[in-house]
Amino acid sequence: MCWLNNQYRGILRAIQEMIPVQSEPGSIAAQNIGYSVQPYPLRAVNLFSARVRSLLATSACVIVLLISHIALADDNRINSPKRANVPSWADDAIWYQVFVARFANGRSENDPHKTRSWTSDWKQLHSDEKEPLRNNLYDRRYGGDLQGLQNKLAYLDELGINAIYLNPVFQADTQHKYDTSDHRHIDDSFGIEESRLQLSGETEAPTTWKFSASDRLFVDLLKEAHARNMRVMIDGVFNHVGQLFWAWKDVKENGRQSRYANWFAVKTWEPELTWDAWDGPNGRLVNFRQVEDGLDPDVEQYLFACVRRWMDPNGDGDPSDGVDGWRLDAAERVPHGFWRRFRKLVKSTNSNALIAGEIWPDPSDWMDGTQFDVVTNYPVGSAIIDLAMSSGPDAMKRTTITAWCDQIERLNSRFDQPTTFAMLNLLDSHDTTRAVTQLMGKELTDSTPFPESNIPGDLAFDQLKLAAFLQMTLPGAPMIYYGDEVGMFGANDPFCRAPMWWGEMNAPHHNQELLDEYRRMIALRAQLPELRGGEVDVILADDARRVFVFRRREGDRESLVVVNADATAHQIEFTTTKTSEWLELFHHSKPANGSGRNDSKKHLYTDNRGIISVRCEPVSGVLLRKKSPSLSPRAN
Repeated sequence: MCWLNNQYRGILRAIQEMIPVQSEPGSIAAQNIGYSVQPYPLRAVNLFSARVRSLLATSACVIVLLISHIALADDNRINSPKRANVPSWADDAIWYQVFVARFANGRSENDPHKTRSWTSDWKQLHSDEKEPLRNNLYDRRYGGDLQGLQNKLAYLDELGINAIYLNPVFQADTQHKYDTSDHRHIDDSFGIEESRLQLSGETEAPTTWKFSASDRLFVDLLKEAHARNMRVMIDGVFNHVGQLFWAWKDVKENGRQSRYANWFAVKTWEPELTWDAWDGPNGRLVNFRQVEDGLDPDVEQYLFACVRRWMDPNGDGDPSDGVDGWRLDAAERVPHGFWRRFRKLVKSTNSNALIAGEIWPDPSDWMDGTQFDVVTNYPVGSAIIDLAMSSGPDAMKRTTITAWCDQIERLNSRFDQPTTFAMLNLLDSHDTTRAVTQLMGKELTDSTPFPESNIPGDLAFDQLKLAAFLQMTLPGAPMIYYGDEVGMFGANDPFCRAPMWWGEMNAPHHNQELLDEYRRMIALRAQLPELRGGEVDVILADDARRVFVFRRREGDRESLVVVNADATAHQIEFTTTKTSEWLELFHHSKPANGSGRNDSKKHLYTDNRGIISVRCEPVSGVLLRKKSPSLSPRAN
């Protein structure tokens, strides 16, 4: 029994409130009574509690049977095949987000005009630039391309990555590529220079489409990634296009006489052409026309043909040569009917493909089993950042531990288990402030945003390690934004999109210790099935000392995650399985000698009451694994 709905949790907790517990204030150990409970006080007791107390007064046995029946029914709901339709590989994924233009330059021949040296100073104005710096950073070109990514697949492999999310790769004018000019082709600045110009005779009809050299390079990249057991998900931008989109250019040239006149959200044709756009009236990013519960039928037909093209490039019915999923940009702006038809197409092409929506508000309306498999799980990422930021000697205590555990429980209870385990748990992205900068508690948005005081210090990096530790141990598929693992920092767009810090460049620092921590944490998630798909229950939440412990369990595999979000080290005592042996697999503390403790496997034992004691350093986490069975590497 894992995620119980609110009314059933109310019954369980009402019973728990009537069981005497011997504990210090703020430190409540779970009772070993045969089912998973959240052993911390509720601030609001379910309305069913009064009835439960009455029933308890007459017959405790009846309540126990009722709870057993409820738990079984709840588990049946969770495992319903109508809801558990997420690809089986998705909860094993360790995602890495690549912003292609800023990740690695592998081919200088395709560099755009005015490409900057990769090792040039990102934070300084160049001779042809004017203040403010921000305006120049948006569209600086550094030559990042698909060959650069392909050259770095070995790095990602060594890091432990098995799933890559690529920001848009289709032909577009800007470096970010969210202004698509052609969904049919990979951008030549990411591939082979001017290869698309060698094609002719293409129309909206798929039978006229050809593959450019850049397109073939992308297919080769997919092949090599798949050979390394890496999945690749690409960005689908289906709400809007750029000013150079081939059909929009025809509309601007021919007006209402264009054969594509109905494709776009045109407001007026005369006396001048006006339109709706993602970025406002007559903006750069032109919206497709919406009709009833979808896009214009001709637009849908074109987009769906493009989706088929990249999911099965050679068109032989075997999707193994295509992309493994779609991350859908600005998804809430597109009608639900489009996404339902999109899902049918995607799943009929590759039933094992992942559909992930970029949804910032409540995603419930898109998660009914007919649209998306998962969404970008910003609420969980924000909660993790908030907890990590509230640690440290000078930090404001933003939330109590019990409130934080309640929040995570609510977020993880929104959907069924397969969905929760596969949600994209990201701490940051190309659309947010970098995680370590968030943890500093300030934005770097002034005209000179890189003074020495804005470089993260030791505390911010310790907090980032704690945040990454939670990201790797909570339910959901971790998604790492490129460069976080080496300490890249920066405020929101465009400051969060600096060129990747490779070893040869003069970066503010290259945090090798942080990189090593990421590698170890990722390896443990890969080795321990319960961290990827095990049920969760909190067994200690201590507001006074700001520590908590939760268990991940799958069958007879069991791990304990011990977290200290305080500025002081604590000896944490709690109750678990009686007379059991545990291995301390990970402790990302930073002792004074700097040696770390991550490679040791310290043995810990519970007594005949099940009590175990663990020392946890400040702003730190410990991972314990039950001695038996042995570690189980993931299946690729």
